[in-house]
Amino acid sequence: ELGNLLDSLESEGITVAKAVPQPLALLLAYDMLGRRVDPSSEDDDVTLVADVGSTGLDVIVLLNGRLAFARSTTFGGTQFTEALAGALNVSVHDAEKLKIKRGGLDRSEAGVLGDSVAPLRKVAAQLLTMLEASLRMAGGQKKKLPPLTGIVLLGGGARIRGLPSFVSQRMKVPV
Repeated sequence: ELGNLLDSLESEGITVAKAVPQPLALLLAYDMLGRRVDPSSEDDDVTLVADVGSTGLDVIVLLNGRLAFARSTTFGGTQFTEALAGALNVSVHDAEKLKIKRGGLDRSEAGVLGDSVAPLRKVAAQLLTMLEASLRMAGGQKKKLPPLTGIVLLGGGARIRGLPSFVSQRMKVPV
């Protein structure tokens, strides 16, 4: 995809000196701003970083602070919005506003519209499947990956109320 985009830009007379695929850009940002691994620790640290954008999901898996796996896929906040629109029989525009203001994965959280929980949880389960698949793929490339230590969720799609605790409970690590 990146090659096609660069070729299209070049055909229009636009020269790009450097381009960084999104998962690598995520790695660079996390390397600069994220938690540092203690180099003196004898324990392995496996961190999954996921950027849940509007229409894209970028995932990196770090083993002791070094890139073990990178992936981009088409999944994001739009899936949460579309699930709400379908379940509540409202427009996508209204569903997006509702998702931001009153959507959530936990009925007990203040301000969460109860009818938003089931459709948002269904999509959150799909996100979990993608995160778990990323870990399996990373493990396949590294022969054996130590147990997951933690997850970092970034991006607008990760701001859905209750999503971090939902992921944490199911993946059994801090988020």
